[in-house]
Parts: sequence; structure tokens; C-alpha cells
Amino acid sequence: MHAEAVKPGAMPSRRGLIEDMSRPVICDECYVKYHLHYDKGAEAAVTFCSVLANEIVTARHPDHSSNVLLDLATHNPEQSRKPGVVWSIRTPMMGSLKKKPDLP
Repeated sequence: MHAEAVKPGAMPSRRGLIEDMSRPVICDECYVKYHLHYDKGAEAAVTFCSVLANEIVTARHPDHSSNVLLDLATHNPEQSRKPGVVWSIRTPMMGSLKKKPDLP
């Protein structure tokens, strides 16, 4: 999965990326505009990529480079669909009903 925000007129770091003109990435401080580029692997997470790119571009204000690479290694949609296994130990509650509260 690869995605990046690229300023208009600049070249993406990889060839063959999909350019999404419908999702402009804009700095909230100075309104510098980027276009979102992504590969087929990141296509399912394009909304996440757009929000992440907006956050990164705004956080880096005023140092706006021509390309902003998004680290998608930690975001794996396949992993998030799998339920986690939770282990617990049953505690018998009958013993606590017989116990008298500590009163001063």
C-alpha cells in the first residue's frame, strides 16, 4: 500500500499511481493545495489516506515539501476486520454474596 500527497506540478515518487483530483489535500493554515496519489492497495482506504494527508500537511506548516509520503504500514484493513481473541478467567461470584461488608 502506497499513498502520497503531491503539489500540483510536482511528480509523485512512484509511477503508475492513481491521481484523485476529487480529494484535494489542503493546509488549514495557509491553504497550500496537494493532490492525493495512491496505488491499488490503498484504494480501499482512500478516505483514511485523505484525512491522514490533511493532518500531516497542516502539522508540517509552514514547511511544505512537494511530496508528503503517508506511512500506511500500520494501517492494514485486513487486520482490522479480524476479531481479537480475548481470554478471561471466570471468578465465582457466590463467595462474595456470603461475605459481609466491612463496617467501621
